[in-house]
Amino acid sequence: MDNLWIASLPPADRKRIEPHLTPRAFDRGQMLYDAGEDVGEVWFPLKGVVSLMTVLPDDRMVETAAIGREGLIGVTCGP
Repeated sequence: MDNLWIASLPPADRKRIEPHLTPRAFDRGQMLYDAGEDVGEVWFPLKGVVSLMTVLPDDRMVETAAIGREGLIGVTCGP
């Protein structure tokens, strides 16, 4: 597994989740989800970078996080 977060799991935990993992390719600039949406998936990047963007009050966008193969996307905190 090329994702470092998954690779850091104990072998028994990796074995439990691996049957649920499906490789997917995304186009550059493709939006995975919009702010406020319920996120029903978790993505573990294998290569490239996923940018989390925030829209400022003047409608400009700013990158607030960049996640590569060391992390995951799609988990939210709070209700």
